[in-house]
Amino acid sequence: MEVKCPLCGGGPCSAIEDSLDPVTGRRWTFARCAACGAEFSDPMENPGPEWYAKAAMYKEDACRSGEAAGVRAGIFLRLGLPKGTRLLDVGCGTGEFLALAGKAGYSDCSGIDFSSDQIRLARELSGLKDVSVSSLDDFAPGHAGSFDFISAFEVLEHQADPADFIEKLKKMLVPGGVLMLSMPNAARPLLFGGREGWDFPPHHLTRWTAPRLDRFLAAHGLERVLLEDSALGEEQVYNQLLGVKADEAVKAAVAAVKKLFFGERGAAPADQLAATGGGVAGLLKFRAARRLPVTALKLFLRALVLPVSLPLLLYYLARGHRGIALVAVYKVK
Repeated sequence: MEVKCPLCGGGPCSAIEDSLDPVTGRRWTFARCAACGAEFSDPMENPGPEWYAKAAMYKEDACRSGEAAGVRAGIFLRLGLPKGTRLLDVGCGTGEFLALAGKAGYSDCSGIDFSSDQIRLARELSGLKDVSVSSLDDFAPGHAGSFDFISAFEVLEHQADPADFIEKLKKMLVPGGVLMLSMPNAARPLLFGGREGWDFPPHHLTRWTAPRLDRFLAAHGLERVLLEDSALGEEQVYNQLLGVKADEAVKAAVAAVKKLFFGERGAAPADQLAATGGGVAGLLKFRAARRLPVTALKLFLRALVLPVSLPLLLYYLARGHRGIALVAVYKVK
């Protein structure tokens, strides 16, 4: 392949897999750099807001990742930053992390996201005020040295130019400012050699392991404070088992259960439900009711595959495998 590595600028780079984007029908190539080990899409092109609006994974209730936000907030609180810290969450989504930081006493919290639907939900469901629809390219120039702490959760792997992205974040931080990132762990075990559908381009343009991420951030003048991966759990093995081998069947079963209990509203994403009226309280009540039969179905499926997922978990733990998430905290030197 005659392509330069977008992380180190070197090579040679070779193709390692091809995939088909189900939204557009376009084929994509993933490559590996022999010089630094980086894995990246060729071409490196972010599909833009229109693609995310059509992608099925962004129309599900799972887009509000309360459990993940709680884990990230816990790590943030461990840092012991002063309550007057100026926070910015890039790609804030529905604002759960910022809401948790606010409840912990951090009142100077801001967020940006390119999705107007996500920002509306951040205001209505998370009660945030200083959140806005903006790209980083538009937001960064007017905010040099404006923040003490910047977070970007599950964002780096979507960037067409990871180096430029990190440099923009750095410029918005004060000297000694703190950057917190999270992303999928490319070193997680892959069942039967399969990879989950969400870890292909154009959704994910890069894949990261802890050593790869550490080298990349150090090359950009950032000093490591914390770099850790999550523990491997039975739920992850279960999710990957069904996500790799029976993803479409599970999604069809979930959609059928929602429609059976709630008709056409059962399949509607949260942003459409919010637009139909009834207020935030009505939306939250309906979402909670809608989750009950779906949760029951997932518990049934989980019990069904437990004889397979549990031995797999024990095998992967014995091999020293870790979990799906990487969390990194670095500071500007």
